[in-house]
Amino acid sequence: MKVVDGLESLRSAPGVLEIIVRSGVRCEEYNKHVGGAVHSQHVLGKAADIIVPGMEPMDIYNLAVKVPGFHGFGVAPHQGFIHVDVRDVPARWMYDADSKECPWQS
Repeated sequence: MKVVDGLESLRSAPGVLEIIVRSGVRCEEYNKHVGGAVHSQHVLGKAADIIVPGMEPMDIYNLAVKVPGFHGFGVAPHQGFIHVDVRDVPARWMYDADSKECPWQS
């Protein structure tokens, strides 16, 4: 599955009128400049950092986890976006490690 296919599925979810892609495919130089992971899914063209106007990041996450093919999720509650990707193995993280808003953190 391509990340754009997952975004299209998410766009058809109830309450989602539009999706704003803050970051999509990145070259290695730009990825390094923004502090992206060394083996970033963005560099591979498999990721997007997104905002859904009118929705909180955890609400977007709760919809995105239902999209078949999305396996990577990063939630940034204080920055207002989530990361989604189509990597092969599941991965989940918070950009704000102190957040109590994330359901998979203890």
